[in-house]
Amino acid sequence: MIKILPEQFENILPLAVKWAEAKEKVILEHGTALSPQYVEDAKLIGVEHPGKVRIYEVPQIPIPKHPVLKAAAEATQLISPATIGISFGYGIFIHDDFSQDRYTIVHELVHTMQFKQGGLPTSQHQKPSKNP
Repeated sequence: MIKILPEQFENILPLAVKWAEAKEKVILEHGTALSPQYVEDAKLIGVEHPGKVRIYEVPQIPIPKHPVLKAAAEATQLISPATIGISFGYGIFIHDDFSQDRYTIVHELVHTMQFKQGGLPTSQHQKPSKNP
């Protein structure tokens, strides 16, 4: 993974925040509410408002189109074709192949809880590597 220098990060961060906020809005508008099982999981994890969480199933997690963000995503592999889940606030993208995978959904709900507690702004989850 390529490191991003502090001065690069300062330029990339505002673009990334704007992109993440736009993606959360899309998920909240088009995603589905949590099932009762996942509402209970979210409560146990400590998600403050599980009813606000939406999951949007997609064939591939979106990669930024902005050239700087796209280059950063490719360089760091933060978001790649192998990404199976990513959280943006109360919005969660889940790859279609993992939409029924409780581990993946609960994993992303943990990041939703962290975000709302002032932790990580987003999270991503990668497909397990086939090579140990």
